[in-house]
Amino acid sequence: MKDKFRKFLKSNGYLPLSLWNSFKLEHGIENKEISEFMKSVVGTNSGLYIYKKNNRILYVGKAKSLFDRVKSHLRESYEKVPGDTKYNTWHKFFSSRRNKGLVKIFWKEVSEESSRQILEKMLSEVLSPEFEKFRKQLEKQSRPNPPK
Repeated sequence: MKDKFRKFLKSNGYLPLSLWNSFKLEHGIENKEISEFMKSVVGTNSGLYIYKKNNRILYVGKAKSLFDRVKSHLRESYEKVPGDTKYNTWHKFFSSRRNKGLVKIFWKEVSEESSRQILEKMLSEVLSPEFEKFRKQLEKQSRPNPPK
């Protein structure tokens, strides 16, 4: 199925990532100027976004407001944020030493929520972002052991 998703994404301009808008961002530090820069770049657009560091795909996401969502992940890279999961999953992921530093954020405007949901799942399947494996491991570690 992954090959069919990849073919669909390529034929509809969602791959390669070089077709997307992008900007670089220093993750792990608070910087109000970065927020203003991001707002000027993505505005109030809805769409999909992908975090990439070096050759690693960190995260694939969707957002009603790209600016608000990326700003939230930036904040999660240096402090806990209300509304994160009960395990502080995004904070733990984005604030880890491995995921801090210069990241490249790719984004593409997609206005319809149902399209964003479908495309996010397809991109996650094809790109295998590191966050998905991290999230599953964290949840597994946080579950209480069943009684014997």
